[in-house]
Amino acid sequence: MGAGLGAGGDRRPGVPELPSRPVSGEENRFRYRENLIKTGALAAAVLVLMFASVLIQSFLQQRRLSNWTADCRCVPRDVSGGSKDHRPYQQMQIRLQEIKKSAGAAG
Repeated sequence: MGAGLGAGGDRRPGVPELPSRPVSGEENRFRYRENLIKTGALAAAVLVLMFASVLIQSFLQQRRLSNWTADCRCVPRDVSGGSKDHRPYQQMQIRLQEIKKSAGAAG
């Protein structure tokens, strides 16, 4: 029973034959070289795209932040009419009283 195992006559179809000697790393490298190159190129492309995405997002975020900061700086000047006094509620009340006085004098 054990004598016929290595003869190859009792080989079943569809079952791969194991190599008779150990396969070295160099043989595997040459055997799978094309696949390794494709995988490395794909990994490099993914890394480059990820890095570009981070740079673009950082740039856009910085631009939005600077626009928002500029808009926030304009609000006190718009409310106060460009004066140095930054009390918008009091400025608004004074302006309403001036409008009422001018409307009463005209009418």
